[in-house]
Amino acid sequence: MWLRTVCWHHQSSGLLLRQAKGARLSEKGQQVVNQKMETRIANSPAWKSFYRTLTREEKQAIARVGIIGWFSGEADGTEY
Repeated sequence: MWLRTVCWHHQSSGLLLRQAKGARLSEKGQQVVNQKMETRIANSPAWKSFYRTLTREEKQAIARVGIIGWFSGEADGTEY
């Protein structure tokens, strides 16, 4: 399990590093990247385990704004 997590993290980091070093993505391109990352996170065993510990309100917020939006504070109106 640890090895898979490290491999996933490494692959994700590579994607994020390439994105950070390259030209800024269009809004549509960013949406595609976000959707792929949302899917990868949602399908990970670690996320599934963590998700089971959340309150009903937190789960509703995630359903409304997505995993990335929830982590970035969009659910409570916070901007970073």
